[in-house]
This record gives sequence, structure tokens and C-alpha cells, in this order.
Amino acid sequence: CKVIEITSKRNYYNFRSVDRELNTRCVVTALGPWAVVGPLARFFNTRLALAYNVVVRRNMQDYTQSDICGVAHESPAGRLFFLVPRGDGVAIGTGYMEIGAEEKFSEPPIEEVRKFLVESRGLVNWPEISIDDIIRIEWGVLPVRAMRSSGPEFYGSSLIKESAPGRFDVMSTKYTSFDSTAREVEKMVVARM
Repeated sequence: CKVIEITSKRNYYNFRSVDRELNTRCVVTALGPWAVVGPLARFFNTRLALAYNVVVRRNMQDYTQSDICGVAHESPAGRLFFLVPRGDGVAIGTGYMEIGAEEKFSEPPIEEVRKFLVESRGLVNWPEISIDDIIRIEWGVLPVRAMRSSGPEFYGSSLIKESAPGRFDVMSTKYTSFDSTAREVEKMVVARM
């Protein structure tokens, strides 16, 4: 639902959306990358990263000579790469580049992808991967603490702020930790009830 307004009252919050209004004692915001452009920007010193995986015309058996499901390698620069079967090819991930909040979110520039493939090339024993080998680029925008040469510094579930009594603002990056973050927030909300 589209939230129009959340107003702090004496002992509760008034929540107004397009089609309803209700009162609640707690509010949880989890805006992800959109927190950098709204009122929560003051709570989080957040940067944005464009994260992407490149799916190429390759076969895992060409790499591993077995039925292995996936492989991870660390580059000399400290970047972690993975190779996993993805539909009709193999996904190589994950590339990151810092972007500004004012930029239009779109897939990474082809030169960025080319550099990413060159760096990953030293870790796999395939013939050179060209731009023509790309089936698709899967991408998304993530909030990050900082960008380093080895990749982004992610938020963890530890960044949950009670910005006002009963108002919890959550900043997290990884999908793999959403359930533990949700449980942590749930405990905080229940303690306030």
C-alpha cells in the first residue's frame, strides 16, 4: 500500500495510506535503497551500490568436470566471485559499482561488465568470455555502508535503530539475512507492546 503519512501522537502513531487509516503503537520502516533519498537519510550514512550477476553461455561441467552445483573463488584483490548454473547458462557474480541516489537505476555500463569479466577470467579455466557470450545481466540496487576495492561493506541485521519510542528503522543489505533481521525487529516490537 502507498503510505501517505505517519504521524507521531502522544502514545501511538497514526498511519494513513491511500485507502485506510489506523493507529498503532509501533512502526517499522525498512526502505532499503530508498532510505538515502527520504527522511531516514539522516539516520544512515548510506551509499548505493548497483549489484549485478552476468549470465553467460557456459556450462558448469566445462569448468568443474563434475556435477558440482556452484563454485566460489577469491580474486587477488579480495573480491569474492561465484559461479552457479542459472537456467541456460552460468551466472558469474557478483559485480558492484557505486551509484548516486540521483542516478536512474539501470543495468551496469558495458565497460563495467567487460572489466568484471576480465577480473573473473583469471579465476576460471574457460576460453575468454566476450560480450557476445552474455545471455543477460541480472541487477539490483543495494544500500551499503561503503565501497572498497574488494567490494561493498554491507549492512547487517545489527543496524536497527529505534529512532523514536516505538519507531524502528531497519537497514539491511543481504536477502539471506532477512529472516534473522525480521526476528530481531519482532522481539523489539513485542518488548514495546
